[in-house]
Amino acid sequence: MKNKVLIEEYSIYGEMGEALYSHNSYVRDNDENLRKDIVSNYNYDIFEIFDEESFIEGRIDTLYVGLRYRDVDSPDGYSIVINTYESKCVEIKEEYNHKMTELNKMFGVESSEVNTTEDKLRSMIRLLESQNEDLLMELERITEHEK
Repeated sequence: MKNKVLIEEYSIYGEMGEALYSHNSYVRDNDENLRKDIVSNYNYDIFEIFDEESFIEGRIDTLYVGLRYRDVDSPDGYSIVINTYESKCVEIKEEYNHKMTELNKMFGVESSEVNTTEDKLRSMIRLLESQNEDLLMELERITEHEK
C-alpha cells in the first residue's frame, strides 16, 4: 500500500469551478512515470494544462486542465488529484467531522452524546486496522515461505 496512490478525476463546471463532480478514481503504483502519464492523457490541443511542471516534479498534487473548446453540456475542465492512503483518510475524517458538527447543530445534539458514539467508532476502527495489519503480515509471511 505504501507505493500506491489514489488518483481522482473531477469534472469542473462553472466559471469559477464552483461545482466538482468525481467521475473516475483508481489506485495505481506511485512510480516515476505516474505524473507524466497523467499529463500525457490530457496532452491534446483541446486542453490547456495549468502548472504542468510543478505537478510532474511533485511540488503539487493537483493538476488543473481547462478545455479550450467546449459545448454547453461539457465541463469547463478537469481536476486530477493524487492522494496517498493517509492523506485521503485525513480528508475523509475532516469532512466527516465537519458534517457531524453541522448535523449536531441542526438537531441540537450535545457534543458529549456524540463523543460516546465517536469513541466506540474509533475503537472499532483501531481494532479493524490492527486486524488488517495482522493479515498483511501473515500474507507476507506466507508469500516469503512459498518462495
